[in-house]
Amino acid sequence: MAAPAIDVSAPALPRPAAGGLKRLLRRKSTVGVLMVAPLLAVILGLVAYPGVYAMFLSMLNKTETAFVGLRNFEFLLRRDTFQDVVFQSVMFALVAVVGKRGGRGQIPAREETRGGDLGLVKGGVSG
Repeated sequence: MAAPAIDVSAPALPRPAAGGLKRLLRRKSTVGVLMVAPLLAVILGLVAYPGVYAMFLSMLNKTETAFVGLRNFEFLLRRDTFQDVVFQSVMFALVAVVGKRGGRGQIPAREETRGGDLGLVKGGVSG
């Protein structure tokens, strides 16, 4: 006579609900953030770190051995040369913008000429 068969398989357990991590990774917004994160890290490394380091260096003395805080900026603001340079820079920017717009507050329009080149229209916006 044959021996009865023994069932060695484990009983079926109820399947757990989708885990929090799996559910989170299925969302498009999460995937988008994960794909952008490396780029943000590179931008921070190439822009933010040098900017913060430059501000730190600007608060050291000439030999970069002692922290002097805002005294360097105080020294600059009191110098006539610095004030003259700032004034000239602001005036140059204002004159360049007004001159570029023709003094009329409008940017000259461009239209195609017979030769196919783009040329400036005398007198502003063409109609």
